[in-house]
Amino acid sequence: MTETIFALKMAQTEKVVTEKVTAKVTENQKRILEEVRKNKSVTTNELSVIIGISVRKIKENIKKLKDKDLLGRVGPDKGGHWEIPE
Repeated sequence: MTETIFALKMAQTEKVVTEKVTAKVTENQKRILEEVRKNKSVTTNELSVIIGISVRKIKENIKKLKDKDLLGRVGPDKGGHWEIPE
């Protein structure tokens, strides 16, 4: 019985944590992540055209995603690629 209660509390905790993380990601940030999943070498200029916001706003959103450990860059600006941590 104690194991069942513990399992239920863990499931509820995981759901709350997931909801908090999801709620803190804006629509544009979600779209950036979607595009990076499709093309890990996509540039900020390409993201700007695809999403329809300025390059400056793309860079701001990428910084926020990096700060939340939802997006990372491997290699240099030219020739590198994006990574989405699991």
